[in-house]
Amino acid sequence: MVIKNCVKEVSNMAIYKINNKIPAAATVEASLVIPLYLYAVLTLIYILQFINVRCDIDEAAYYALKYQTGIVHLSGAVTSASIYGSLLNHLGYNYASSHNIIGGNAGIIVLVDRSSDSSILNVDITYHIKNPFDIFGIGILTQKHTYTIEAWLGEDKSREWKKDCDTENEKVYITENSDVFHRKRQCSSLSVTIMEISIDKVENARNENGGKYYECSSCKKQGYGKIVYITPFGREYHGRNNCFALKRTVLQVPIDSVNDRRACLLCG
Repeated sequence: MVIKNCVKEVSNMAIYKINNKIPAAATVEASLVIPLYLYAVLTLIYILQFINVRCDIDEAAYYALKYQTGIVHLSGAVTSASIYGSLLNHLGYNYASSHNIIGGNAGIIVLVDRSSDSSILNVDITYHIKNPFDIFGIGILTQKHTYTIEAWLGEDKSREWKKDCDTENEKVYITENSDVFHRKRQCSSLSVTIMEISIDKVENARNENGGKYYECSSCKKQGYGKIVYITPFGREYHGRNNCFALKRTVLQVPIDSVNDRRACLLCG
């Protein structure tokens, strides 16, 4: 009886073990998929690290270029070597080797293009990163940064200086009996236009600049009739239309010598 029971228990245990065996195909699949899965995860992590390297070099390049272009007016030149040195100074001299950049610091290539008559700088920074988890044919990742910046050459005072010089040397045109000055010799107000007006109305008459007419010192000695003569931009009225003061003499003078004369409304 005891023997039968033992045989029965052993038989049940064998059946249990057989029922709980893992199929061989599943074991093979797992041995193939799990390593691939791990490599894929590591590759993704490495791509994220690559993006981080790009951001680090972008930041270092920003400060390096800012520094170099800021001192160009002192040193007189920005070169590939000077930018390269500033870039490594901001990155750290062990950065390239610790981040799998092929060639280490020598693997970071900096090229500067600047024409001799321009302050515009074109800067290229190139490097290659080795991927240690190359299972998808991505063994080397190449990156190129391109920057276009303008070098600060100091404050440009040339325009202000030229403007000041032009103002100091500017010549204008005046007439002896006019209270305005003209910037153009061809100004229509410089031509003599003699008009007749009743002496009773001359008191309220005004010239084109709003000025009042006064007696001509020459004609005053000979007296006035009922009609007097004026010009649109003159300051005096005359008793004779052949008064020498009506003869327009145009003078060219420096602008700083016009005193209280106002600018002409037409050309000033």
